[in-house]
Amino acid sequence: MRTPRPARLIVLATSAAVIASVMSTSMLNLAQPDLVRTFGVGYESLQWRHVVFWTALGVGMPTLGRLCRSVRPRTLILTGLALFLVSAVGSATTRTFGLWLGWQALQGLADAFIVPAQSVIIRQVLPEERRGWAFGIMASVIAAANVVGPGIGGLILQFGAWPMIFWFMCAVGILAAIASLVLIPASPPEGGGTARLPLAAAVLFAAMVVGVQALLMPGEWASGRGYAWLSVLAVATACFRLLESRAADDRRFAPRSLFRHRDFLVAMARGFVVFTAVNAVFFFLPSHLRESGRLPAALAGSLLLASAIIRVSLGGWGGRRSDADLSRSLSVGVVLVIAAILLFLPGGPGTMLYLAVPALVLSSVGSVLLTPGLNKLGMRAMPEGDTGTFAGFFQLAQFLPGGLAGAAFGRLVEDGRTGGFDTAGYRWVLVISALLLLLALLLARRAERRSDQRPAGALAARPLAVQEVE
Repeated sequence: MRTPRPARLIVLATSAAVIASVMSTSMLNLAQPDLVRTFGVGYESLQWRHVVFWTALGVGMPTLGRLCRSVRPRTLILTGLALFLVSAVGSATTRTFGLWLGWQALQGLADAFIVPAQSVIIRQVLPEERRGWAFGIMASVIAAANVVGPGIGGLILQFGAWPMIFWFMCAVGILAAIASLVLIPASPPEGGGTARLPLAAAVLFAAMVVGVQALLMPGEWASGRGYAWLSVLAVATACFRLLESRAADDRRFAPRSLFRHRDFLVAMARGFVVFTAVNAVFFFLPSHLRESGRLPAALAGSLLLASAIIRVSLGGWGGRRSDADLSRSLSVGVVLVIAAILLFLPGGPGTMLYLAVPALVLSSVGSVLLTPGLNKLGMRAMPEGDTGTFAGFFQLAQFLPGGLAGAAFGRLVEDGRTGGFDTAGYRWVLVISALLLLLALLLARRAERRSDQRPAGALAARPLAVQEVE
């Protein structure tokens, strides 16, 4: 028997597996002018990077997550990191825009190997009463990557060319792979047998997702490609529905077992609602601070950076609060975020700074209470032995709102006469988001009551790594 590894090191190593990808995304936002010049494309065309990356990640997670039934989760993380290194080298060396997009899609697939396996490791390593803490640590690690990414990216771009971003990410990815190999236990797969991947259905679903996003891009209609994308969406949808209706359950993109777990579907809906509301508020918040409150760009950026630092610092604390009293943690988290939204509502020139400071503090504390609690409730609803598959769908419901929120609420915040920022429209976004958060709280409380009524044995999972690693 080998000496048990400390749970904190395992969680940190597991969380660090996605640091390189998170940092690269924030760095590339700074490098957009350089990418436009290198590839000779417009800024709207450059947005296809986000389309292909997030589509590959979102569709890949529920598809590749079922590999956790037959493959060790650490092996999946190392596979994802290896693919990330390949995609980073390819992205750094190519000068063809289409090929560069292909490498970015591969980067999304690399993360799709990692994210479901992270949930499996947390479930295997930690008992129920410590999983909120683990999700809090993971949120802190990701927030830290988002904080330091732009700063490091700015230094790289100041003294070098944009490909250096990917070479730097290669170094970070290698360190993450070493940490995963050394610190993450080689725990067994969740189930037996060989997992069958619904590749045809996944490709069709990806075509549907890309088609929807393409139709939301004005440039595609202006160039005459809108009707072509409409045809792609219609054909992909029809073929997907036909294939899903005739395929065996293990070949379906959405297995029938998914629809038999009502609590899990509620957890997915809850995550979708929360992240839609949060993304809607914070996607347009920088514009609200600058346009409605007339705050200088440097001051607005400093306020948002301070908010991110609070989330990094308090992630573990928020997770422990969820473990100690999940119901109260979720309730307080929602109330704090709604209180922050109410403070943003009346902000204007002369008052924005005084309202934004407490609002950002409240929203930061609220988010560190909400995120681990929501993930913990979601894991409770996942059946034992198939965490990878269900975690993939759970994460899909949390990633989709990132793109949809901007498209759904963009018209509200745009002044139809001038094309500028519409303060009144953003206030409607805030009101709608507050109502969505209240709905999420009701769903969370309902799910928690149902979970608490189950036998204790249904929630227990034997922690592998902190007790015994073969």
